[in-house]
Amino acid sequence: MTWLLTVLALSHAFAHQDMVLQVSRQGEVQGTPERFGPIHIDRDLPVVRIGVREVTLPECVAQHFRPRHGKHMQVSASWYHDPAVLPPYLSVSFAADKKRSWHSNTFLFDLETGALIQVRVARDSPLGQPVLDLEEACTEQERKQLEPVRI
Repeated sequence: MTWLLTVLALSHAFAHQDMVLQVSRQGEVQGTPERFGPIHIDRDLPVVRIGVREVTLPECVAQHFRPRHGKHMQVSASWYHDPAVLPPYLSVSFAADKKRSWHSNTFLFDLETGALIQVRVARDSPLGQPVLDLEEACTEQERKQLEPVRI
């Protein structure tokens, strides 16, 4: 019986970890369930398309997304956790150095709506990544641009 409880506890713990996803050279993300639709990331524009929704990042956010802000892109997602706490999400991180993960810009997108949930920006110490305050960093017009568009 103890063995069964241990297995169940471990499987529950692993189910809540982010799944690291592969991204093709063309920006196609692979490894998410079909229910979210195809996912595409264009770092140069920058545009993120999740299923039938697309977000073109305005300059207030795009300045943290472009290739010059980290040559190493890591994409992961989670859809196994409790959606009451956090919706299923796509995480896109850019780091200049793989060894200093705190020195990266991280973007969270809602896998169901395509909306940008949060942006964390790099800092030069391992004390964490501050959240970008979109109300402060973006104009009203730029915040409207962050609303996902159905394509």
